[in-house]
Amino acid sequence: MKTTEEYLNDYFDKQNELSRKGERWRLRVTPEEFLAEIEKIRVFEIEKRKSNTLNEYHIQRSIQGMISIMLMNRVTLDEARDQFERLRKSSEEEFAQEAPEI
Repeated sequence: MKTTEEYLNDYFDKQNELSRKGERWRLRVTPEEFLAEIEKIRVFEIEKRKSNTLNEYHIQRSIQGMISIMLMNRVTLDEARDQFERLRKSSEEEFAQEAPEI
């Protein structure tokens, strides 16, 4: 797991990128919330290592996923609907191509 400073740098890079675009509202969390979540993730990592319920690969992938979600852009309802529609059409087309092979 990266250091807290490295994660904060990732957050501020994202914040600067969105500020340049004038879309700072897309940030999911404030810096304070981000730091609080990082601390929760560190506790999660320690607990999972102690309990041996997940192996190292799964622990790291879980951590990466949690961090990625916090750094994702917020989307508007219209953007979400458009994305859903694109994914639906794409999956229907792929299914139509693969169904005859099955």
